[in-house]
Amino acid sequence: MTQPSTDNSTYGATLLDALLAAPGSRNHTLNAARALGQLVGADLLPRPLAEDALTTAGHAAGLSAREVATTVRSGLDAGQRRPRQGAA
Repeated sequence: MTQPSTDNSTYGATLLDALLAAPGSRNHTLNAARALGQLVGADLLPRPLAEDALTTAGHAAGLSAREVATTVRSGLDAGQRRPRQGAA
């Protein structure tokens, strides 16, 4: 996937859609959260947008509210600690 050179928010939103398109499970949601956290850390995606999308995906996967909150927070935090390099 090639990043548009002038619109990082479009790039981030496109990746968000791609990561959340697959059927969900706890592992898939956690992996998506980590990947999106890397985009958040690189300032390519606002964290609230990632949190909302991941929360919706987690609930759709059948996770409890507590599992969703823990998984989303853990994944985003882990991803933000290792921001995507060379994407901006």
